Amino acid sequence: MTSSIWYPRQLTPQNSTHIYKWFNWQHRDFKISIDVVDGNITAYYNVISERNFSNNGYLAAPINANNSLWTLSGSTSNKMELRVLKEDPKMFCYYCFYYVTVTSTNATAVPRSSYRISVSNIADGGEEVTFLNVNQEL
Repeated sequence: MTSSIWYPRQLTPQNSTHIYKWFNWQHRDFKISIDVVDGNITAYYNVISERNFSNNGYLAAPINANNSLWTLSGSTSNKMELRVLKEDPKMFCYYCFYYVTVTSTNATAVPRSSYRISVSNIADGGEEVTFLNVNQEL
């Protein structure tokens, strides 16, 4: 998933919020990267998993630091990255949706915010193992 948000100067609201939802179909380690091109943003991360029955798709959407597992703020030219690894059961889960909320809070005189967000897989140890074929020597 890769998405870019850019608002022309005259059409930008002072504060805008976008919620991104992603499902890790391959159950692999991944990273979320946010590159702030212009303005100020705050990013929140949360997950709705098979282990948490007190949460649902609506309540899992992170809107502030209180219901987020990860929070980070950045301004122009900052690059933020979150690595979600299988070794961390608080951040990683199987059969679940991941949410990232990005809020632009532009308090400057120039009412413009733009950023790029991407989710990509991280190579893990399982990818180095060769496939075993039946009736063939190793």
